[in-house]
Amino acid sequence: MKIMKSELLKIYLCIILLVTAATVFAKDNERRWITNTAISPKISLRMHWVGVYEGFDTVTLVEVVQDKQVVRSFQISGQPVFNKGTTYIAFPDCWDGGCLNKLEYWIY
Repeated sequence: MKIMKSELLKIYLCIILLVTAATVFAKDNERRWITNTAISPKISLRMHWVGVYEGFDTVTLVEVVQDKQVVRSFQISGQPVFNKGTTYIAFPDCWDGGCLNKLEYWIY
């Protein structure tokens, strides 16, 4: 069976269009949301989440909000865990294969 150049070109174009459409569709379906956690009467943490394929929902950005203004932000990757008094927060970065064992902290 002999395929002509024009038919081969049509096949390549169809493949490129399908891959492009699938990529755009996947990005549009990425789950993202924001939650707020009060840590004092005037201060809250606004956490930006993303749904991770084959992993755990993950916080990618934390904003410290004081009197409705963002006063500080941190780019991060992990799942938030608060202590009992909501005075400390940890972000272990876990997925199907385990958790990242790197410790980062900020004092301000």
